[in-house]
Amino acid sequence: MLRKPTATILVCAAFFLRPAADDPGIDSVRLAQSLASCFPELSPRLSPRPDAWRRQAAGWVSSDPRNTTPDVLTMTAQLPEYADEPVEVRVGANTPHTLVLVPLQSRRRKGTVEQGRAVYRGVREGTDAIWVTRHNQIEWFYLLHSAKSPNQFQWHLVLSEGLGDVRNEPSGALALSDRKGTMVARIPPLLRSMRTDSAGKPN
Repeated sequence: MLRKPTATILVCAAFFLRPAADDPGIDSVRLAQSLASCFPELSPRLSPRPDAWRRQAAGWVSSDPRNTTPDVLTMTAQLPEYADEPVEVRVGANTPHTLVLVPLQSRRRKGTVEQGRAVYRGVREGTDAIWVTRHNQIEWFYLLHSAKSPNQFQWHLVLSEGLGDVRNEPSGALALSDRKGTMVARIPPLLRSMRTDSAGKPN
């Protein structure tokens, strides 16, 4: 008997990557590759995936997830052309629930996809954003180039009608449920902050 899918493992997470010395010239894609090599936990998330994002008229959409776990809902994400525009995340295949993440205070910077990573450079002062996707996960990383880079980032969350309750978990995560009370998505808090050298090695 097949069980009804219950929830995504992870919708999104933010990492702060701050080089040890101020260096606005650090390339985000090169640093991402170095981090994938230096940190085993980041390797499956930051390693190149040429098929991760497909170009569309107004941005990029995550590739169809190859979900082999029947108890986990599928998920796709639509990234905008510019960093100050909303990000749309759809959870579920047949009757998807939609989460819209609206960035606050973000600059209007055009994104690019490089080696399977979506990169928005200069979204805030001394700050780049790197978006990655795999299976039923969407994550983004902030690269903070200097001491002048912000240490707070705000997003406005808009839910579709099919979603009901938003619950704060003790860990700080947000659990999103449908009208029947079944959790369909989870947004964890900041997982960790990393200080690296210009080569992406721990410092």
